[in-house]
Amino acid sequence: MKSGRPGRASAAETSSAPDKPDEQRILQLEAEIETLRASSGQLEVYAADLQQTYGELRRRLAQMQALHGITVKVSSQLNSDLVLSEALGGLKPLLPHDNSAAYVLDKGGRQAVRRLSSGVAEQELPEWVQIGDGPIGQALMAGGAASLLSSDARWLVVPLRTANDTLGALVLGQTDGAPLSGPDRQVAEMLAAVAAHALQNAQLYRQVEEAAITDALTSVYNYRYFRQQLPLEIARARRLKYPLGLVIADLDHFKQINDRFGHPMGDIVLREAARAMQQVMRRSDLLARVGGEEFAAMLPACSSADVYHVGDKLRAAIAELPEIAEGDPPTMKISISVGGTTSDGDDDAAALIRRADAALLCAKRRGRDCTVVLGTGVIGEMDGQE
Repeated sequence: MKSGRPGRASAAETSSAPDKPDEQRILQLEAEIETLRASSGQLEVYAADLQQTYGELRRRLAQMQALHGITVKVSSQLNSDLVLSEALGGLKPLLPHDNSAAYVLDKGGRQAVRRLSSGVAEQELPEWVQIGDGPIGQALMAGGAASLLSSDARWLVVPLRTANDTLGALVLGQTDGAPLSGPDRQVAEMLAAVAAHALQNAQLYRQVEEAAITDALTSVYNYRYFRQQLPLEIARARRLKYPLGLVIADLDHFKQINDRFGHPMGDIVLREAARAMQQVMRRSDLLARVGGEEFAAMLPACSSADVYHVGDKLRAAIAELPEIAEGDPPTMKISISVGGTTSDGDDDAAALIRRADAALLCAKRRGRDCTVVLGTGVIGEMDGQE
């Protein structure tokens, strides 16, 4: 009978028993590997997202830098059309759009006119827009939305609005390619805010500029502007080899109008006389009030015969004004005397004015309410028509 030590297995029994700790370790490692693989995949997704976000941030940074440069250009303009042109031109490389337009409200603030436009769908944009009419009209309403984006994100209307006023609107359209996005809308709104203030400054500058050269009572040019422009017109006429006409007109018996009917009536007569003369002149002519009741007009490319014709049209326009009535019947008729001349190319401003003044004096000596034109000879010589 053989006996052995209890509790001890043979070598064969030991080798055939499974190594459970090793197997568990292998399973654990496999699980960790799967976890790492999943984490690696998630990291790749995160990396792709970060790369996309980084690219978007770089694009937006470049967009903001470009926007800064554009706002500097827009803000530096003192002309309304240049403000709008710089704003629309600046948006072109920043936002995806192939149609654009700028609208500006008129003085009454009831409708807006299309000042600038470009693109393949330009004909779809109206020339005039009433306040509240359609998306553009709604954006022009005071207190309206910051901007209006169409349901298909193909059209964006951004108002040009300052703290107190709505001045107009920018319109952007994208007929092909990707639609406009939310960030695109924000960029357009930022530039529109800058453009609105620049447009307001340009309008104020224009008003100040016009006030400096405009007669406050009659709204025609003033004496200062007339004396600045006359030498320039003479030089232009000499360079382009055309005659320059000049007429000086004086309201007859104007002191009697003030004395008999009062200065307020005299102011009315001056305003109506300026309006009547302006209506019969060409766009290229320049009419100015150069004295109390005296007006002067520069007439490019007018011969002596042309000057006489214009002078007589001015006289006839004044003759058609209603008579001044102290009671009933009317007691005083309004009339003017007109003197004119032309430059022969060698005149300076002083010589031209002296000759026109001499022609005006001749008209007054002939009984007033008539037109006299002097040629380029000795002052006082009649060389033309009367």
